[in-house]
Amino acid sequence: MEVIRSIFLFIIIFGIMMIGATCAEIWKEEERRAKMERMVDLIGKPAAYEMLAEECSELAHAALKMARILRGENPTPKTEEEMEQKLLEEATDVELCLMDVGIEPDADLMAAKMKRFRKRMKGEMK
Repeated sequence: MEVIRSIFLFIIIFGIMMIGATCAEIWKEEERRAKMERMVDLIGKPAAYEMLAEECSELAHAALKMARILRGENPTPKTEEEMEQKLLEEATDVELCLMDVGIEPDADLMAAKMKRFRKRMKGEMK
């Protein structure tokens, strides 16, 4: 069960990283940045972090519901396709909030985390 949970978490994190890489490229375009009014400028930094926490919670909730669907336990009326769309939506919201408070993906850190995860899955770490 722990292995399944770890694999599922890895898939979610990898998906967020892929979304993050794409969003970061868009965000860095000066023309786009000039046209976008940042949420943090409108609501303040503490509220922006609260929004980030809320969006992270919604992403976690969607991931847990997807796990229920994939395991076939604890039935839910949502379909796998609906939850894939919900996960994408919530991951996008999280990434937007992260960028708004100035947190961008770190490719070196992501590579190190993925390497550590692979070692763990091969039983090389305890």
